[in-house]
Amino acid sequence: MSVKVDEITLSNGQKVPVLGLGTWQGGDDPAAVGKAVKIAIDAGYRHFDCAAVYGNEEDIGQAIKEKIEEGVVKREDLFIVTKSKPGEVKEAVKCAIQVGYRHIDTAFFYENEKEIGQAIEEKINDGTVKREDLFITTKLWCNSHKEGEVVPACKQSLQNLGLDYVDLYLIHWPFAFKSGTELTPRDAAGKIEFQETDYLETWKGMESCKQQGLARSIGVSNFNSEQLERLVANAQIKPVNNQVEVTLNLNQKPLLEVCKKLNVTVTGFSPLGRPGNRYGIKNLWDEPEIQELAKKYNKTGANIACRFLLQRGVTPIPKSVTPSRIKENFDIFNFNLTPEEITKIEAMGTGARVAPFTEAKDCTFYPFKIPF
Repeated sequence: MSVKVDEITLSNGQKVPVLGLGTWQGGDDPAAVGKAVKIAIDAGYRHFDCAAVYGNEEDIGQAIKEKIEEGVVKREDLFIVTKSKPGEVKEAVKCAIQVGYRHIDTAFFYENEKEIGQAIEEKINDGTVKREDLFITTKLWCNSHKEGEVVPACKQSLQNLGLDYVDLYLIHWPFAFKSGTELTPRDAAGKIEFQETDYLETWKGMESCKQQGLARSIGVSNFNSEQLERLVANAQIKPVNNQVEVTLNLNQKPLLEVCKKLNVTVTGFSPLGRPGNRYGIKNLWDEPEIQELAKKYNKTGANIACRFLLQRGVTPIPKSVTPSRIKENFDIFNFNLTPEEITKIEAMGTGARVAPFTEAKDCTFYPFKIPF
């Protein structure tokens, strides 16, 4: 690995690489995500984020496995979170592992856990990494929020990934869908069918996953400050991480302060703002102010965006299945933004979200009813 990635320590002592590879929406090539994971592991990535709905967890798992068998990493070197379109995710994950990524993020909802698992397996097999080199994250989907449904759901993700454990298991959203096999159950009118399962009940199932060794750490995603404070106050095992949208537009400064107070680390998804997002929200890293910084440091606007998160204590998980961009996004460890530049970038934020999940806005536990 050409660059040694720094780590942060979770409240339970587990260490997480400060840069991860996001694997959501890999594209149309079934093998791409695995390639990306392998490239990332070779490059030094040890933190991987995925999800079941991404449809690429098997590819990611295969890529990780290959890299472990190659000797590039050990399983314990990886921090894996589980959400990209089936196929290309595998190659993307393999590429990412090859480049140096060791943190891979996915989720059951992404429907790519199998691809990710295949990518991991391949990169382990070719000696690029060992399982312990990788940090793999995955997430519990909304249709399995009852306490008794959580452990089976986690075991399914592990089967998809081809792993014995994940490093971090997250509740993907604080609200629940109707229980069952449909990822997004809908009624005759086409509306999502929700159920009022309290996330405190869901958390008991998450604690069981931790106690049974299925997940080394447990946390949440898309929780607002009030939800997080309520969970911490009632949990037997405290959440160690909150994965939320953090971009140049949505810098999450108030929420970051709450998380710090609660000793909860923050992972930032969509750090590049999802170019081409359906809401037409502009990506600020194309703005003149950001491009000036990119020129100053001989970096790209995307590098500046990820470095902005990193220096504010957030672990960015940029998603890409393009080898050149996977490598580009890793190039953020040899420069520092000044405090004045950080403040200037913070002032550019508009608060606009690229992942508001407005279909759930009427749910009791919809997180974006309050600013943070």
